[in-house]
Amino acid sequence: MRRGGWRRRAENDGWEKWGGYMAAKVQKLEEQFRSDAALQKEGTASAIFSGVAIYVNGYTG
Repeated sequence: MRRGGWRRRAENDGWEKWGGYMAAKVQKLEEQFRSDAALQKEGTASAIFSGVAIYVNGYTG
């Protein structure tokens, strides 16, 4: 078994160009938020969760 093989593969996975996984994830979420915010502003957003309240107690069991 070669040592460090996963490191070589990880270096060439494309994420280093964007500054890592979290930077790419944040960028994706910002784009998603912008597109959803535009839909809500136009009034074309879905009302499927209108009036729904969700309680989270922190238990993930």
